[in-house]
Amino acid sequence: MKSLKLNGTHYPGGISSVRLLGTDQQLYFERNAYALTIKLPDNLPEQVAYSFKIFPV
Repeated sequence: MKSLKLNGTHYPGGISSVRLLGTDQQLYFERNAYALTIKLPDNLPEQVAYSFKIFPV
């Protein structure tokens, strides 16, 4: 997600964790000057859309 890049205008604060809503699974993520990248699990539940909860520091 380019809009959540490190030091971006949309969310300049820190991110402590990212979770997939509907599960208690914490996801691996990387945030750099270009984007926030989230690695999705191999065993995704079958849904039409996926939502993430981003926890601040």
